[in-house]
Amino acid sequence: MADFKTLFGVAGVRAADPPRSAGLRSCCSWRREDVARERAHEVLARFVLQSDSSFAAPSTAPGRTHPTTYVIATRETDASVAAQEAWAANADYVVRLPAAHMLQLSRPDELAETLGGI
Repeated sequence: MADFKTLFGVAGVRAADPPRSAGLRSCCSWRREDVARERAHEVLARFVLQSDSSFAAPSTAPGRTHPTTYVIATRETDASVAAQEAWAANADYVVRLPAAHMLQLSRPDELAETLGGI
């Protein structure tokens, strides 16, 4: 079984490894109290591989002319929260929710309320 790093380009993906098999450990580490293992399995079954270039290619989006909001997941690791704070520095509004990585799975109502208020 491939590990998470293998799927995301560090060592390449072996053809025999289904995408969902590799991410399960990572998915379940989002926070056990946030996302049930069964729910993680459901979500991972729908994951597809994404090209590394989509993370590295410069944006061609036009300059923003509208306010932006960044939602920070405060139950991530300290390093992740610090990175999110840095990324959010240029946002007009910053919202912090007490959840780990996958807010849309673990806190869908709170996230929907936050997004609905924008």
